[in-house]
Order: sequence, then structure tokens, then C-alpha cells
Amino acid sequence: MTERYHNQRNLIDENKLANTKFLVIGAGGIGSFFILGLSKMGARDITVIDYDFLEDHNFANQMHPTSQLNKPKVESIAAVAKDYGDCTLKTIHGPWTIESNIDADIVVSAVDNMEIRKALWNYYKDKNVFFVDGRMSVLFCSVFGIDTNNKEAVEFYEKSLFPQANAEPDPCGAKSIIFTVLAVSSLMLDQVKKYLNGEHRPTRVTQDMDNTRISTAYHMIQEYTVIDGTKADEVVSNLT
Repeated sequence: MTERYHNQRNLIDENKLANTKFLVIGAGGIGSFFILGLSKMGARDITVIDYDFLEDHNFANQMHPTSQLNKPKVESIAAVAKDYGDCTLKTIHGPWTIESNIDADIVVSAVDNMEIRKALWNYYKDKNVFFVDGRMSVLFCSVFGIDTNNKEAVEFYEKSLFPQANAEPDPCGAKSIIFTVLAVSSLMLDQVKKYLNGEHRPTRVTQDMDNTRISTAYHMIQEYTVIDGTKADEVVSNLT
């Protein structure tokens, strides 16, 4: 063990984190902060897929330096992860497809499109992975952490995969703000930590930034409990 992770040594196993294979699809708002967090926590085997290039409107709510304008997002976040966390990413500049065929222990959906999210889920749900899905609207965010061996959690998650056409578009000038992005990526990182530690973990956490309210839903292997789920269900239907 190195001294770099001394302050978190009793919170998460450094070696286990370093030897876990991560696949992150999306290096924009959610993905860029999540990837940086993984790198700083000590993850070392991270593959990132994103097809997009950086535009000026991305910088207010994404972890990319302005010097990377017009460059591929995967190229930019690879530089950030290396500089801020000393992690060398494996990157694919292009869309995720079934042919990508990336093996992973933890698959992270950081996309903003329900059809892509459903395609990812359908491909990986039978592959014994931990599937983390972050969604957000302007002042709402929701994070799913699905163990694909947990039947009730799987059924619960699949009910949330509504068609993209049903998502409510955010108005121009009110699409995203940095603190919501930070909140959702932090909740996703917490899911990773709890999963790797084998801790009691919610299947879904929804945070309403406007009303300062957090809702959780639990689906343990041997039990089924929903805590304060009604409001969360209403919110989740609007998140992409």
C-alpha cells in the first residue's frame, strides 16, 4: 500500500479497487466526474467509451479543461485522470456497440439517452456484473446500483427503462448545473464503494436538489424493502 490512500485505507480496499475492471460509457457531465473520482480513489483498470468532442457549452458542467476544446472527450478525460489521479485509461473514441465486447466487473452507464441505456443493460444483464446507472435532470438525480444476480433488483430496474420519447426535455438555459452533476457522480462512486466492500446498499438513491430530499429503495437478496419510494418513482420518470 502507498501513503497516497492513507486517509481512505479503512474505507475501501486499495488492492481490490485497483484490480477491479471498470467500463464507463460516457465521458460527459456525469462520466467525467465519475472517472476522475475513480482515478483519485485508486482504480487502475478503467475503459472509457465516448464518441463526442468537447464544445464550449460543455465546460460549465463537465470535468474537462478549456484547453481541450474541440478534442475528443475520451482524450481529454484520459489526460485529467492521469494528471489528477495517476491512472492510465483505456479509451475508445466512438459509440458503444455490441461489437465493443468489453469485459468488466463493474459497468457504468453515464449516458443521456434511454435507448442506449437499455441496449447496455440488455447486453450486460446476463454477464454477472455490477451495473451502475446515473441519471439526472436539472435539479434531480437518481442512481441505480444493480447486482445482476439479484432478481428483484433486476425487475425493479427494468421497470425504470422507459422509452426516450417519454423523457421530458429540459428547457434551453436550464439543462444542467454543476452541483447536480457532482451529486449524481458522488452517489455513483458510493455505490461502487459499498458494492466492493459488501456493505448494505440501496438499489436506487434519488436526490431532489430543489427540496433537499433523498429517497432510497432497497432490494436485498433475501428481503424486499422500499423506503420512501413514492416520491422517487415520480422523479425517476423524468430523468435521462
